[in-house]
Amino acid sequence: MKENLSIKFFLLEKGEESTSSKLFLRITADRKKAELYLGYSLNPNDWDAPKQRSKKNKGLNEELSFIENKIHEIRRQLIFAGKPVTAKSIKLIYTGEDEANQQKGLLIYFYNHIERIKKLPQEHSPTVVDKYVNTYNKLKSFLISKKRTD
Repeated sequence: MKENLSIKFFLLEKGEESTSSKLFLRITADRKKAELYLGYSLNPNDWDAPKQRSKKNKGLNEELSFIENKIHEIRRQLIFAGKPVTAKSIKLIYTGEDEANQQKGLLIYFYNHIERIKKLPQEHSPTVVDKYVNTYNKLKSFLISKKRTD
């Protein structure tokens, strides 16, 4: 099944006479949208809306082309992996906030915390450390049972 994907760059103006507007990316996949602030502010007079490019800043235009290519690459990776292509999943992967990274981060954080408290035996009893280890193992087993990996 072919998913429809649309990428649009647009300015969000603060007011009618604003001198600076924020640049956003809108990803649309199968009529579902996800928007992302790109960290740039432009004068609305320097923006070519039909071309979705800056009239003056060639470096920004190269960055926008790079972002477009990255979004298409993420789409291809999702299709190749047999995962659904959604605007939200593309945005999460692009920003590095996808679910797999969040869960991996949780387990890594938990493990590192256990290692820190093991080094402080005067502050935490062995029973407390054992309880942390037990909770870590249960969390890891739960994620594996839900087909999520460490």
